[in-house]
Amino acid sequence: MSSGNQISDLLEPKPDSITISLTMSITVSSPKPMLALDMIPKFNFIHAMAIDVNGGQSHPNFPGYDNDIGVDFKPDVPTEGVEQWHNVKNAWASEDAKMTSQSVLERWRTAYKWDKNIKIIAVPPKRALEKFLTVYMAAPLMCKT
Repeated sequence: MSSGNQISDLLEPKPDSITISLTMSITVSSPKPMLALDMIPKFNFIHAMAIDVNGGQSHPNFPGYDNDIGVDFKPDVPTEGVEQWHNVKNAWASEDAKMTSQSVLERWRTAYKWDKNIKIIAVPPKRALEKFLTVYMAAPLMCKT
């Protein structure tokens, strides 16, 4: 029997022992990979983009407005041709529009709890008014007020 490395126990195990006293090697392996089941179906963007938003009609079927809403928010009848463009541009640039916009911004400030120290000034959209005919493809619609 050699001393120190216990070689004799490895080559000739004891008769009453079922295991080897010193482990010679261990092989560890992972299970074979398998493709996971995909629970999310594939998104067909071509089909999604091809859905007819008009529902087979020539114009979209938007829901109508409620007659019980205030007069201020009822849609105004648009004028024909170039006059609608001038009406919208003049309405946006008017002093009355600035006051109304400031009032709306103050309501938002209260509702969303914006910082009261930050100065918010309602001004007409300067760049949109300068390039009005190139920014919009159609004249915007307005409310009655």
